[in-house]
Amino acid sequence: MRGLEWFVGEDRAQPEKDRPLGAFNGSVFSALQVSRGKPAPDLFRYAAAQLGVPARRCVVVEDSQYGVAAARAAQMPVIGFAGGITPAHQLAGASQVIVDMADLVDTVGRLLGPDGGGGDGDGDGEENDVAGRPVSPASRDDVGMPARRRVPASDGAAALRQWAADPAGTPRPVLATAVRYTLEELGARAPGRTLEVRVPPYGAVQCIEGPRHTRGTPPNVVETDPQTWLSLVTGRLTWHAARLDGTVRASGERSDLGDRLPLWPGAARPE
Repeated sequence: MRGLEWFVGEDRAQPEKDRPLGAFNGSVFSALQVSRGKPAPDLFRYAAAQLGVPARRCVVVEDSQYGVAAARAAQMPVIGFAGGITPAHQLAGASQVIVDMADLVDTVGRLLGPDGGGGDGDGDGEENDVAGRPVSPASRDDVGMPARRRVPASDGAAALRQWAADPAGTPRPVLATAVRYTLEELGARAPGRTLEVRVPPYGAVQCIEGPRHTRGTPPNVVETDPQTWLSLVTGRLTWHAARLDGTVRASGERSDLGDRLPLWPGAARPE
């Protein structure tokens, strides 16, 4: 993203030498430079001070619960990355959680807002939206706008048919396309921001009309793996069966997708 300074804050005494950090132009800081490592805020505050950027204009990207806690303590908005080894539920407290780095730039932009001001990062006090602006009572109910589509329908349908023909043998790029396409389809059929459906490591979508989630961990979350998700949307697996065998984790009063799945009953051949 143009106009932004990027830095690495490593909780190790020294960052690993074999990691590709050249793109950060020397803005790499370690726990050796501060008194306390994460979850204390010292490292992030030190890095921001070295760059001359106030905390409210910083956005931290973290894949650990200690890093999320450190960013919150530093009063910085934080994006939790759940597309690696850390599951989303361990990143509670993040301003937003993503499972695909392709969503990073857009998420940073939303958190900073149009003026780059950002929020205070602690989630306390007056309710704010993801850009840090106060939310008026009239805007707290979702307006029902569908999620933005990124996967062309023809590509998504082709990927889903390829998966249906051989689920175990589907290449990862095809599997990723099928998952993202079906998540977007759910968002289009049930627009809203009350429920977040996560299928790591490939994607997530917010859907279902109702009270709008603005900051922190959503109150209603569904998370599952790619094979289970595609089986659900094509009717090969029922919501009830997936909940019973534990392949779907659902939390919150509005996390039941039993009446919305499958998206294509009987066959994985969307038009």
